[in-house]
Amino acid sequence: ALAVYPQNDPALVDELLTTLCARGDELVPGRDGHSVPLRDALASHYEITRIPKPLLEAFAKRTDDELLKRVTSPTANGELTKFLWGREIIDLLLAHPAVKFQAAEFISFLRKLQPRLYSISSSPKAHPGQVHLTISTVRYESLGRTRKGVCSTFLADRVCPETPVPVFVHTNKAFRPPPPDAPLIMVGPGTGIAPFRAFLE
Repeated sequence: ALAVYPQNDPALVDELLTTLCARGDELVPGRDGHSVPLRDALASHYEITRIPKPLLEAFAKRTDDELLKRVTSPTANGELTKFLWGREIIDLLLAHPAVKFQAAEFISFLRKLQPRLYSISSSPKAHPGQVHLTISTVRYESLGRTRKGVCSTFLADRVCPETPVPVFVHTNKAFRPPPPDAPLIMVGPGTGIAPFRAFLE
């Protein structure tokens, strides 16, 4: 697989900064612990879509909102998953404008932005010096807003041939395709067609 380090959507970063009443140049801890401007942290160091439970608990505590208290309680029993589906951090901020955070405090609730792994869909024998990916771009509507897959829309909308993208190869030494003349049935529950394109090449 090829692991890709994505950048978050700049429009969403701008909206978060506006909603947080932040300038963007406030210094906060980056992914590696070194100080970076808040804008950079939101753009490339932290997840800014999925709502982390500690952030949701902070909202529940500061708003005294019955729904938030219920879905964050130990007895939520599936209600938390239902509440989080199709809802992002920006929705929480917009729904509760009275809740304020200092930049470093807000960052402390966020998860680090992780690389996304995509099955490589090309053979190095067919395409020396290249790697191909086959990606379905994630876009959907929820709560009146358009939602976008972090890495799929990064690659589809904001990367051009001149854009450097940090990547690394994630290997699986235990797996080998069978000999080329062996009869095959190829099943991809989760991987999709990507690895089979590489096998066929």
